[in-house]
Amino acid sequence: MGGESAPAWLGVSDVQRYLGISRPLVYRLIREGTIPSIRLGRAIRVSRTALDRALESLDPHAN
Repeated sequence: MGGESAPAWLGVSDVQRYLGISRPLVYRLIREGTIPSIRLGRAIRVSRTALDRALESLDPHAN
C-alpha cells in the first residue's frame, strides 16, 4: 500500500500534537465549539477534515 496516511479521526492528544497546543486549550476549544467534535462514550473524537475546515475558516487577524 505504500505511504503512511493520517487517521480520519483524532483523539484529544492527537489534536494537541497536530496543532501544537496544550491539552487544556484543546478541551476549551472543543467546549466552545471552535473545534468540532463528537463524544463516543467517554472518548472525544475530532474529524481531521472538519478540524482542517474549522481552522481555514478562522480569521487570522482576530484576537
